[in-house]
Amino acid sequence: MRAQTCLTLLLVPSALACYDTGPLMRPGENCMGCHTGGRAPRWEVAGTVFECAQADRHEGVAGVDVVFRDANGTEVLRLTTNEAGNFYSKTDLPEGYRVSLVRGETVREMPFTPTKGACNSCHTMPPENGAPGRLYIGTIPCSAPAPSDS
Repeated sequence: MRAQTCLTLLLVPSALACYDTGPLMRPGENCMGCHTGGRAPRWEVAGTVFECAQADRHEGVAGVDVVFRDANGTEVLRLTTNEAGNFYSKTDLPEGYRVSLVRGETVREMPFTPTKGACNSCHTMPPENGAPGRLYIGTIPCSAPAPSDS
C-alpha cells in the first residue's frame, strides 16, 4: 500500500497538495524533480520501465533488470524494477556509463551514453531530447498511444 503525504498550500491555506510517497510513487514522472537531497532522498539514477514506448504512466513493468556498465563494459550496478516499474539508486555512476534493460533473453541497450540519471526527464510522453518515448522492454508496439503526462 502506498503512503500519501498531504501538505497545506501556503497561498491557499484550505487547499491540500497530496503526494504519494515510497518506492511505488509516481511512475513515469521525472523522479529527479524532487529527489535532489532536499525533502526527498537524493538519487543518482531513477526512472520507470514500461512494456512499450507509448504506455500509460501507470503501466510500469516489474522484474526488469536495469544494468549499468562502465566505458569498458564492466557491470557497475544492476537494479530490478519494482511492481510500479520504478528503479532508483544513490550509487554514483562513472563517466561514460552505458545502460541496458534486460528481461530474460530480451536486451534493449540505450544507443548512446546518458547525460544524466533522470531517465524519466527524457523518456516521457511526449518524449524529450530525442528519446523514443518511455523506457521500454517490450518487442511489440502499444495498442494505443498514451495521453501526455501533463
